[in-house]
Amino acid sequence: MHNLSSTHYPVTISDVTGHEALFSLPVSGFEFVRCPIAVQSWSDECVSSEYLPGLVEWLKRRLGCREVYCYAYNATCQARLQLYFPDSYQAMMQGRVRFINVWRPISPAPVEDCPLALCDFRTVNSEDLVPMDIVYPHFVDEAYEVKHNPSHRWFYKKGMTQEDVIVFKLFDNLRSEATVCPHSAFVDPSAPLGTPRRASIEVKAIVLG
Repeated sequence: MHNLSSTHYPVTISDVTGHEALFSLPVSGFEFVRCPIAVQSWSDECVSSEYLPGLVEWLKRRLGCREVYCYAYNATCQARLQLYFPDSYQAMMQGRVRFINVWRPISPAPVEDCPLALCDFRTVNSEDLVPMDIVYPHFVDEAYEVKHNPSHRWFYKKGMTQEDVIVFKLFDNLRSEATVCPHSAFVDPSAPLGTPRRASIEVKAIVLG
């Protein structure tokens, strides 16, 4: 059940291939990077025992942060912080807190079916973001809906493989950087008929420091 209404608009989505360096987490709110991590399979057991620990260490090195807590995989986000750290979330919010999503395709073939698109934070106005609640039985989460704005600029990377990831922001309390990144999967009209269905994994992490 929801109280939202939506309207369709034509949107141009540009391929970043060869221009990945023009986008970064602090400036655009997302980045396309290589992150090879060996995983025996994408079962729940291997994700928990192999993928998540390796991803945590990779994020610590890449972001130069103190701690990383993966809270979900397969909002924004003070409600999550309070849910997982009820006794210390207020103190945590006094320091740097980021909520990060790491999206990776796990399909054997390069992704052509329903790739993920990101909106450059530099083209998003604060009025474009409409706060909304996501009500669960045990708590109320937070997120944004996005109003259409012709100034928005959307990007994706064609043919991503299992070694490619998109790192993007769900929330950042440092207001001198990009704070959030609107995103959505889309149907690529250039994908050939019969292209394999996309499979992917996303990990949401709380990054402290």
